[in-house]
Amino acid sequence: MPYTVNLNGDSIAVATGASGGQVLWLNGVSGSTMHVRNSLVVGTGTNTSLLQISAGNKFFEDGGNTLTNGTVANGIPAGTFFGGKSACEVAQVAGNFADGAGLGTSTFGTVSGNGCYGQVTVTYAGTLATPATWTMTFPRTFFVTPSCTVTDIGGTNPFPTQIVSSATTTTLTTTMTFAAAPVATNTDIFVWNCSN
Repeated sequence: MPYTVNLNGDSIAVATGASGGQVLWLNGVSGSTMHVRNSLVVGTGTNTSLLQISAGNKFFEDGGNTLTNGTVANGIPAGTFFGGKSACEVAQVAGNFADGAGLGTSTFGTVSGNGCYGQVTVTYAGTLATPATWTMTFPRTFFVTPSCTVTDIGGTNPFPTQIVSSATTTTLTTTMTFAAAPVATNTDIFVWNCSN
């Protein structure tokens, strides 16, 4: 029979030696679930991973957590990790945006939201080219690489200026690439949505 485990406000720290180990191991009967919220879960040591999940089970990161991995990669099959809400709890700031290739000396302002969703206005400047890219660093790292979408919702640049795709996303950053070179002094307003 599947089981459910709930951690709420708990603190778990595991350090293992040469034989290795996991802090959280969801390897029970298929269909089992684990919810973690408001908890500190730390894996330390040279052979420790934070999380190992067997296919068919589900792990929910419900927010308020500090999750720190050891030196061994986590075993998280596709379709087993949900939530990532702790990455949504820190406000996004303009300093977390950086010009990439083709964006010259453009600036980022009027930022609202957090790492999971929000809005930014880009004012274009400098030498602009195609393709243009910019990178957003998440204010709090995702535990599992999220899926991100970015949409151009307005501004003074000819609309619709771009269909934006997230070319590269990691647990720490997402890089946006769009096909047409923007026009200097014009603006675009983008919204992003990133989730596990």
